[in-house]
Amino acid sequence: MGDGEFVERIVDQEEKEEVFVKKIGYEELKERVVKEMGIEEKELTKTGKSTKEGKKLRAVLSYMAVQYGKERLVNIAERYQISRQAVGQLVKRGEEIVEDGCSESFKEVILK
Repeated sequence: MGDGEFVERIVDQEEKEEVFVKKIGYEELKERVVKEMGIEEKELTKTGKSTKEGKKLRAVLSYMAVQYGKERLVNIAERYQISRQAVGQLVKRGEEIVEDGCSESFKEVILK
């Protein structure tokens, strides 16, 4: 199957992620993302035309909530009053932002 040490690391990582998923909720994740990105929380819920920062924050938070907080797409759709399809696009955009535009330590800081 492979190197025993490698398999052990994968199992350990999965166990850590399971613990994390059970520990962190949407609100705590939101606070961490807002703080790390340096964008005011009001940008997240601003009505009318969203700012560029608000859109970025919403995308990153949606991605992190789905990927690491196990938030359901339908819950995010209800929060932002958008369709599930729109949430899917938002999550994809958030993933691109995190993977391409954030520092290496971004996820570590958010997920600590």
